[in-house]
Amino acid sequence: MKHSIKHVLALLIVLSATMVSAADTAYLATVCKIVAEEEDKLYKVIYQAAKEENVKIQIFDEVDQLVYKENFKSSGFVKKFDLSNLPKGTYEMQVATAEELYIEELTIGDISGFNFILTPWDGKAISVVGSHKDGKDMTLVILDDDRNQVYKEAFADTHQVHKKYNFSNLKSGAVTFLLYHDDQLIKEEKFEF
Repeated sequence: MKHSIKHVLALLIVLSATMVSAADTAYLATVCKIVAEEEDKLYKVIYQAAKEENVKIQIFDEVDQLVYKENFKSSGFVKKFDLSNLPKGTYEMQVATAEELYIEELTIGDISGFNFILTPWDGKAISVVGSHKDGKDMTLVILDDDRNQVYKEAFADTHQVHKKYNFSNLKSGAVTFLLYHDDQLIKEEKFEF
């Protein structure tokens, strides 16, 4: 009887270990993430699968024209994409296997998210306060009354910007502030003195 109980216990241990092992392999899922890098127009595809599979990466433009395609076999990779040569617009990146399809919408040249306020101060001074949650670069151009450029400054990081500009030596009666991101006008505001 002692041997029978030991055999039954041993059999139960082996069966439970087999069931746990089978359950573990059932949870090995394919994971794919398409993430934006800190720099604008740079993206990264992170892919991991339980087994090696045929993977197809495609990028389509706004009118569903194929602009990029790559096929390869892999069980995991990290691949970077520099989309700076593509025109501004909305794109769709697809990562596909025989069983899965991952889709991410990418916007190049997006100027939403810039939040800047221009405020006049006593005398001939203007403050620029604002930010962009991703810290996208911005260029500030200041024009005089005749729309001639009198000042230009590039901001590589716009997580938080707070600057004050003094125009007490400017002979013009007005200045115009132009805020740009990638040659796209974010804001234009004129101040009369």
